[in-house]
Amino acid sequence: MRTIVFDDRGRLWDAGSQAFRTMLHCPAPDFDLLDYAINNLGFVALSAVRSGALRIKFRPMLAAPRGLAAALFSLADQRPERVVVSHSGNGCSDELFAGVGQAMDRVAELASHLSGGTIPFANAERPVQELAGGRHPLSVLFSVWIEHSQRSDFSDQIDLLNGLLGGRFMKVSRDVDRLRMDEIGPGFVSHNDRWRQNAVGRPMEDQPDYAYGLWARDLFKGVLDQDRPRFDDIDAIIRRPHLNDKVRLRYHCLILPCRHPASTDSYLLCASIIDEAIDLHGTATAGRSATGAVSASRVASRSEKSCAVSIQTNAQRTAPSGARQKSTELYSTLV
Repeated sequence: MRTIVFDDRGRLWDAGSQAFRTMLHCPAPDFDLLDYAINNLGFVALSAVRSGALRIKFRPMLAAPRGLAAALFSLADQRPERVVVSHSGNGCSDELFAGVGQAMDRVAELASHLSGGTIPFANAERPVQELAGGRHPLSVLFSVWIEHSQRSDFSDQIDLLNGLLGGRFMKVSRDVDRLRMDEIGPGFVSHNDRWRQNAVGRPMEDQPDYAYGLWARDLFKGVLDQDRPRFDDIDAIIRRPHLNDKVRLRYHCLILPCRHPASTDSYLLCASIIDEAIDLHGTATAGRSATGAVSASRVASRSEKSCAVSIQTNAQRTAPSGARQKSTELYSTLV
């Protein structure tokens, strides 16, 4: 059996195929693309270990719910006698189970945060009318938007975007069934210059912290679908892979639905202002600096080679129908 990969939408890919590399815009990678997809994009891999045994590999803190659910359905359908659950996070661990049922229970336990546990991103929507007529930088942007009746590419407002707003802005448009990043300001502390230069034209979720990108994408999509502005307080703990740390960002965020002056094409303009007084996590993040880094030395990295092995043999193999039912239950929980 070849290694197959399930992406954030639950779609299946051959890990060794050109189609998989092309989908990730990496036709000739000089690194382990599969490990990267699992540890940074939340993909889930399924492969044969030996006759009668399958391995499911994922990163619990980042696994995409749809991809994980699709992998579990595939696992149940193939009815292996043994299952190796490989998960990275605080180190790396391989756990061997004598049957699908117990393996699924372990996967569900590892991924329990995806269905209601602590989430590092929080927002509180505020009435956008609060910005009308004010002197706040976002109030100035909101006034310009009203003045232009939503029709502006803001090319004549670069002093406002890079000056008063500190370069914390992003333009996003719809690309078929995804949102695409068209322009990214230089003021985001969670982004480095190299990523910013390469990210233009990429799906919005392809940010350094993929989970944050997925979460933010949903806010943007709501504004585009409803065609109305949105103003939020946001408190997010964001991974910065290029620094191997995390940073807590607390900011006001304004997302405006716009149209280009010379066409009917729509796009979104997002701008934000840091405000360390925002606290939507409460005591859950006590001890974290508002703008400083949080140690992430335990975050899984490519250099982690040693894996603890746990063998579970005290359970009988779950009947295929039972495993399929368990997959259905987990799917309804995760997605």
